Amino acid sequence: FVNYFYKDGKLPAHTKASFFEYKILTVHGIIANNALLLMHRSRYFSQSLPRSIKNLLPENAPTSYSTEDSNKIWLNYFGTANYKKSFFYKGPLLAISQLNIDTTSPSSLLSLTVYKNNLKRTAIREQSKGELESWPDFILHNTPGIRT
Repeated sequence: FVNYFYKDGKLPAHTKASFFEYKILTVHGIIANNALLLMHRSRYFSQSLPRSIKNLLPENAPTSYSTEDSNKIWLNYFGTANYKKSFFYKGPLLAISQLNIDTTSPSSLLSLTVYKNNLKRTAIREQSKGELESWPDFILHNTPGIRT
């Protein structure tokens, strides 16, 4: 492998601190951010979406009050190997995750801009957790399932 050095001969430092300092989301953070934003728009601002996007998610997608029994049809269809790693499965689960609950405020239910700002702030805080030399797990890898 190849080591890269700055002109002064020092090795480059880890970039995690720079992402936090300049409030930059990682690629993983951008993907999760966009997934949550689409879920929020489809639930609370569906009139602002084109018809093709409105119909993207099924009516029986899980909500925070769902149980495994109440979502059996959805789980049987989207819980398969074809969908398990897709937005159609992860999106609704991400929308009921603690990350989204922490992001959603009463004012964000009235304004998409407020939600976007809350979401970016929360996502940057999440990706900045842990030691300076290691990145946390990708948010979509840790998406919890429906409670039983």
